[in-house]
Amino acid sequence: MYILTVRSRNGFIVQFVILLALWLITLMLFTACSDAEEEAPAPTDTSVPPTATAIPPTATPVPTVSKVTPSVETSTQASGMDYWPSDGWKSSTPEEQGMDSETLAKLFDHIRENELGIHSVTIIRNGYVVADGVFYPFEEDAKHNVKSVTKSVTSALIGIAIEQGIIDGVDQPALSFFPDRTVANVDANKEAMTLEHVLMMATGLECRDSQQYRWSGAYEMMESDDWVQYVLDLPMLEQPGTRFEYCNGASLVLSAIIQEATGMTAAEFADVHLFTPLGIDDVIWPANPQRITLGFGEMRIQPHDMAKIGYLYLQDGQWDGMQILPPSWAAVSTSGHILTAADDYGYHWWVDPDGSYYGGGYAGQFIFVVPEIELVAVFTGNSNEEDVRVPGILMDIFVVPAAKSPDALPPNPDGVALLETSIQAAALPPTGPEPVAPLPEMAQRVSGKTYLLDTPNPSGYTSISFTFDEGAEALMRAGYISLEAITAGEVDPEPIQIEVPLGLDNMYRFTPGDFGMPMGAKGEWEAEDVFLVYLDAIGNVGLQRTRITFEGKEISVELWDDLQNPASRTPSFGGRLAE
Repeated sequence: MYILTVRSRNGFIVQFVILLALWLITLMLFTACSDAEEEAPAPTDTSVPPTATAIPPTATPVPTVSKVTPSVETSTQASGMDYWPSDGWKSSTPEEQGMDSETLAKLFDHIRENELGIHSVTIIRNGYVVADGVFYPFEEDAKHNVKSVTKSVTSALIGIAIEQGIIDGVDQPALSFFPDRTVANVDANKEAMTLEHVLMMATGLECRDSQQYRWSGAYEMMESDDWVQYVLDLPMLEQPGTRFEYCNGASLVLSAIIQEATGMTAAEFADVHLFTPLGIDDVIWPANPQRITLGFGEMRIQPHDMAKIGYLYLQDGQWDGMQILPPSWAAVSTSGHILTAADDYGYHWWVDPDGSYYGGGYAGQFIFVVPEIELVAVFTGNSNEEDVRVPGILMDIFVVPAAKSPDALPPNPDGVALLETSIQAAALPPTGPEPVAPLPEMAQRVSGKTYLLDTPNPSGYTSISFTFDEGAEALMRAGYISLEAITAGEVDPEPIQIEVPLGLDNMYRFTPGDFGMPMGAKGEWEAEDVFLVYLDAIGNVGLQRTRITFEGKEISVELWDDLQNPASRTPSFGGRLAE
């Protein structure tokens, strides 16, 4: 995953700890961001939850969605567009859609020159792609872990189930979906908790699933035998609807509700009723060991398909003659239902006072929707804590100001050429190979030898060995407990043997990582007996650094993720030479 997956031998995917610890450990676990406590001009990384804050006793009233009639035919025309992007997006020059090419070129140059950790930018206006590029090492048409943007998709599925009459409406009691479960700590408040309260992160449950609590509740949930039961059993702190309290477990409960109501997992339901109608056919959406789709995160999807989700909402839930979402769902779910320390919160969407809204995830994953100017923008990334809010700032500085007019601007071929050049430059490596330093004597002494690692440990590896020669590349072999085995719910999964080439010339070598998605790897000798390995999970999200110190027949291992605060470094662990 982000290779910094924390897992134990019993199948406990502390990957979630990386998931939720990468995802959050530090600025957070997954959806919102410690910066949310500051009144900032840009949206926070909603993959890192903002700390809970007190709000007025009653939130601004917003109409709820009740039971609706199943899908009806609608016009295939919307907002002046002449096609639907089910089979792919059509492109246009920015000027044809009233946007300035030169401003957008500055956007791509700024990202590249400042190494902001952004992987891709896709900008769509009036249904046409006006700017679209990837930044090295991310590749065009590759999937990306969108982290807590997943929550916005889960919300959409609730809307679809309401549209189809499977769910009565958001005022349905949450516990009514689980008649076969015996739930602990049931009181009047828990019985009053509705689907709407779960959607707006105001359950009243004692989740302790935010930075304020160091995500202890999330870790406890993932260590439990039944994650959904754990969440439902939590004691109530207050009346539902009283206060925003970020809770990844709430999003998991939404996924479980979909499964209970439809007889399909959320991933299966999405494939039939959301992804297929939108022409989305390349998605990985893992489940937990109980086979409940992870409604709070970890979906892997292409940026162009992320844009389709945003565009569906921009079109009020209509898509090519179909009413996918209830007619009022897009408006209601992207309205501010409750106050947070950052922006308002809707039904698993963050809402800006100016009427725009966004789904956001850890490390820079965003779907921005700006209805006033008919614009959808998608950012993916591997941004560190300091840069998690950058996409929102870039929207304010470059993207929105580039929309000069609702009508076409005069042609600007020089500006278009400048934009194309900037996009092409973004996809190239920032530097070339560097000379390889002479190998220390230790490299030859340890080359080809296997070390058995103490388990469980925070790396996912059970053994490790390195092969060095005089070239620009080394080879790392390791026993590795795959994320696929963990999400399949395997108990004591057997490690697989992997081979990872390492660039010694400061250039990544690429090999398949978790879910077959590319991973970059390079290494260097930091000292005579200390070797550093850098792993870039790219679309899986994560920048892991591992320091191996060789001490006779033993090794000590330290690892940390460069996306996080250094204080989040995991405790070191050891290993010894295999006999």
